[in-house]
Amino acid sequence: TFEQYDAYARLTGRRLPVDSGWGREQRPVINVSWEDAIAYAKWLSKATGRSYRLPSEQEWEYTATSGGKGETWAGTSREEELADYAWYSLNSDGKTQPVGTTKRANGLGLSDMSGNVWEWVQDCYDKGSQAD
Repeated sequence: TFEQYDAYARLTGRRLPVDSGWGREQRPVINVSWEDAIAYAKWLSKATGRSYRLPSEQEWEYTATSGGKGETWAGTSREEELADYAWYSLNSDGKTQPVGTTKRANGLGLSDMSGNVWEWVQDCYDKGSQAD
């Protein structure tokens, strides 16, 4: 969230990312680079004594599809249920929405896995490397 990232940025002297006028606090942080996300995870690990990192693309996909259930979106494959699980162009008023507050969790108990913002992962997706 902006609240979490802003605290990190202030403590480490980094620039505060622009919120595009949508608000900060519990909205997902936007306008940060992959390098910013890696640096935040390293800082968080050091600050808490716990290990944090970005997920691999495969890990993210597994969790976003409720444990590999093959769902199109995190929690459902039914388009008429999409708004129950995700913020997207038709229900978001064209801006990010606060995280973890109004959408249903998927089969793994995770929310905010579809829509709202793009996610950074540790590795790169390479369509050419997958088996046909």
